[in-house]
Amino acid sequence: MDFGRLDDPESDRRYELQRLRPILRFSSNPAADLAARPSVSWSSVVLFEALLYIPFLLPPFPFRRILFISINTALCFHIMRGTLHRSYGDDFALAVGLFGQLQRFCDFFGCAGAPEENKELTRKGWNGGFRDWNWKQRLKCVSDFWWNTRGIGWGWETRPRRGAGTSDSLPKSQFLAYHLRRIALLFAIGIPLHRYYPSVEAVFQASISERILRSLACGVIVGIFIDVSYSISAFVCVSLGLFTPQDWPPAYGSVTSCYSIRRTWAFWHQMLTHMVTSHGDWISGVLGCTKGSKAEWFVRLYTAFFLSGLLHSVPAWAISRTDGGSMCFFMLQAVGISIEEAIWKPLGQRLGARGWLVKVLGLVWTLTWFGLTNIIFFEGLVAIGMKPLIDWKWVLGDRGLGLLKVW
Repeated sequence: MDFGRLDDPESDRRYELQRLRPILRFSSNPAADLAARPSVSWSSVVLFEALLYIPFLLPPFPFRRILFISINTALCFHIMRGTLHRSYGDDFALAVGLFGQLQRFCDFFGCAGAPEENKELTRKGWNGGFRDWNWKQRLKCVSDFWWNTRGIGWGWETRPRRGAGTSDSLPKSQFLAYHLRRIALLFAIGIPLHRYYPSVEAVFQASISERILRSLACGVIVGIFIDVSYSISAFVCVSLGLFTPQDWPPAYGSVTSCYSIRRTWAFWHQMLTHMVTSHGDWISGVLGCTKGSKAEWFVRLYTAFFLSGLLHSVPAWAISRTDGGSMCFFMLQAVGISIEEAIWKPLGQRLGARGWLVKVLGLVWTLTWFGLTNIIFFEGLVAIGMKPLIDWKWVLGDRGLGLLKVW
């Protein structure tokens, strides 16, 4: 990914777009603030990474969790205030990585309780739990908090809902062939769709119908980008014998389940599920919500999307001093699911809607909702300077090999 620079020809139009969209702005003069950023201290980055592991290896002592969560939070934001002096894309990627790690640290070291008491920290073939393991086993466990984000093979494993016979049940040769076909298919779909990623001027000039179609196309593009990256990683790791097919279940659920907002987010990759769930459980417990109550359900729902909004807003702040519209977008998803639960679900039951009718009406509602709310998210990214994930116009278009004229 890449982002526009402070002094590029579109900068004034981008600042205008930021003022016209539901974007949280944290500076009256972002250009000056960003120009004055200090260089990122690599020693601070190394220290932060070390402090993600060290607390799990130390013996328990009073206020251990409060101490290390506070230190890591302060250190993370200290680093994100700086710049790598290479590109905004690099600064954005660094902020995504660091803040994502911080959230998962708060998950497993804070919300889930003391690691020694966490019953989810188990692994098939390993005796006992975290308190019984040696330091090498503990390091392996903690490493997987960051790199095995769905916990495949662990007691906290999260998988998307799919039927039987998924790709991870295939023999190795068939698994590799499946992912090669999938990579080819995803590229075939994704490359033409990249033409719909808008420029700043396109956002200003397009009609509302064009903006809705573009926002839906951009949502598909992001999904394809994540899925193809996952398939490439699965193919390489399994072909080299580093992992087995069972270690690489599908990244997404079944697309046929996407006939409600709630189901669509359940279909989406589950890399944040444990993190947002544990925070929601912790907050609902602090608020005294009864287990299984509507109050607990709403607290968990809004906590999940608030944390998702933070994960996307903080990196946007690091390079623009705005949230890029992310918080508004993600909180609206919680509102949409609340509408489904409070209005559409009871109404459908009262009218006796069932079967294919529910799916058709639900699909219309879901496409309408995402078509409108995706505008906030993707035009917010354009407003902070984000370019297409892959510049296929250069690779395959007028300025590239000329193999595919999609512009």
